[in-house]
Amino acid sequence: MNGATYLIDDINMSLRESPNEDLVTTILVAEDEPLLQEFVSTVLRSQGYRVLLANDGVEALKIWNAEQDSIDLLITDIVMPNGISGRELGRLLLEDRPNLRIIYTSGYNPELIGSDISEEKNRYFLPKPYPTNRLIELVTKVLRTKPTV
Repeated sequence: MNGATYLIDDINMSLRESPNEDLVTTILVAEDEPLLQEFVSTVLRSQGYRVLLANDGVEALKIWNAEQDSIDLLITDIVMPNGISGRELGRLLLEDRPNLRIIYTSGYNPELIGSDISEEKNRYFLPKPYPTNRLIELVTKVLRTKPTV
């Protein structure tokens, strides 16, 4: 995490303006940093989401193959070990479901890693480190936005 600190800053605060109880939403999180994986999982579960965790792209593909019909959103680090980057993972999952919504995360500037995510449909970028409220706000926005093909 490049020395960054992630704080779960009062995740039960007023961010639940519109509760997610009416949504049965599953989010696949592919993140190789254990502390960040725990942070994201805790925050999202506190908001009522079902969270599936993968340590890398290979594990995420296995989870996808078993659960793809129930996964509504992929949150993935762009730079991951074991041969499948977040960009490659996203590309592979989009072959199965072209309208899958994806949030890419990275501590690197997306232009430096060859990504212009903002020009892609259903794709979003969340720079690391990010506070709890920014994660919740973006996930809520993405899930409320109708996916395009």
